[in-house]
Amino acid sequence: MQRSAADVYKTQSIMTAPPAKLVAMCYDRAIMALRDTMRAIDAKDIQGRFNHSTRAANIIAHLWGTLDMEQGGEVAKNLSEIYRYAMRRVQDINMSSDKAAAEDVIAVLVPLSRSWNELADRGEEMPMAMPKAPPPPRRPPPQPVSGAPGPSGQPGNGPPQSSGISISA
Repeated sequence: MQRSAADVYKTQSIMTAPPAKLVAMCYDRAIMALRDTMRAIDAKDIQGRFNHSTRAANIIAHLWGTLDMEQGGEVAKNLSEIYRYAMRRVQDINMSSDKAAAEDVIAVLVPLSRSWNELADRGEEMPMAMPKAPPPPRRPPPQPVSGAPGPSGQPGNGPPQSSGISISA
């Protein structure tokens, strides 16, 4: 199967992007997936809603799972809480086609996206407290893990263990 020039360019952009830009791309793609989720809700497209919200959840799970809690201190702790909230709200989207939940998650991700894009545009190094973006995985994304034990040992308090996201349109 021949890949289009746009696909080759997109892959090249991802593979050569600095770490801060990769994190910004994750936020941007999660926001895009949530906007697609809202359009699917409006169209009463249940499968589309599920697919798009699952993509957003996988990206958020990836960001959450790459936090360096030891080096990150208070910033990592705060980001972890944001991701926990976002994951709960994404679940609300699928439980009741809750468009407001998608808007809530977008509202918390947009400032993070802006900050990371600004950092990447300035060419600055990634702060140690922030997530470290590994290269995109080459396997299909698993479903988000619910009820994963967190730092307190309670179900649902920690990030899912693996995300396997793809940053594609």
